[in-house]
Amino acid sequence: MDINLITKLAAAGAMGVSIFCIIKVYELLKAEQKKDNPRPTFLKSIYVSMAFAVLMTVLSLGIEIVRHNIDASDENIEDQISAIATNHYYSLNKNGNPEAIKLSYNNTLHTLSEALPDSCLKNCELKLEALSDNKHIAVKKTAQKTITFGYVSNAEIKTKALSFLPKRKALSAPELWTLGMAYSPNNTSNIIKYKQNEDKALAVEYFSMLIQLDDKESNTNKEKAIKLLIQPELMSRLKPNQYTSLIKALKSGHRATPWDKYELAQVYLSRSWQTWNKDNSNTDFNNYQQLLADYRKYYENNSWIRDTVKYANEHKWYQESKPL
Repeated sequence: MDINLITKLAAAGAMGVSIFCIIKVYELLKAEQKKDNPRPTFLKSIYVSMAFAVLMTVLSLGIEIVRHNIDASDENIEDQISAIATNHYYSLNKNGNPEAIKLSYNNTLHTLSEALPDSCLKNCELKLEALSDNKHIAVKKTAQKTITFGYVSNAEIKTKALSFLPKRKALSAPELWTLGMAYSPNNTSNIIKYKQNEDKALAVEYFSMLIQLDDKESNTNKEKAIKLLIQPELMSRLKPNQYTSLIKALKSGHRATPWDKYELAQVYLSRSWQTWNKDNSNTDFNNYQQLLADYRKYYENNSWIRDTVKYANEHKWYQESKPL
């Protein structure tokens, strides 16, 4: 047999070897049949070998067909991976952190999606939808569906409410007064009749901003704001810098004597109770006691304020401030 044919058949793999076997078995069969007395047992062995060679050829052909389909499928998978990579998808992990998705295939690293850039959602308009469990979900509405991005609690909305105000100019004293009154609890704002949802935190914010204004024309509103801020239910919500502003306002003469002394004493007492003020608690309490003593001294030295009908509250303060 031609050596080149053998080489080609061997290069064809299992199917080539099977064909080679068939050819060799056929040559043996033809040579045996030419004899005058063919050997039946040998002929039977040749037929068996030929049947086996044919079976191997069929199996080899099937293997080649399957391998061809697998190769075609591999090419299709790679095309699909490349198509996904060219779509420029962005991704987040389960914790909401930007993270790329990469896949290694055929010794090539494919980036299926890139980590979501920080600036990607800055121009994405969201809407808030109220839920029944004291929070709002942030959603983006598209033509196909509504996508939920997360939720914002009511407490967070209230805390950040000031940032939603127009930034064109600073709020004036009348604007701050109106906003503060709108958010004040009814029992500390009886001077006007106004029904609304209570939000003491915002009342504190607006009144604290009001008493820090420099213009003297707002002194009347500043005095009213101070009177409301020293109510226990609002004063307990003051932040450290707001306590400082209130003390400064009382020391600046916005409230007349002796009211400034009594009210300033209450501010020091309230601040002495705050957990964040442990280092200065004793100092504040000493200031509270000294101011009460100053108030009592003023009350005892001025007869006009001892009119218990006209100044009933002042008399009550005097009685309560006496040392035990």
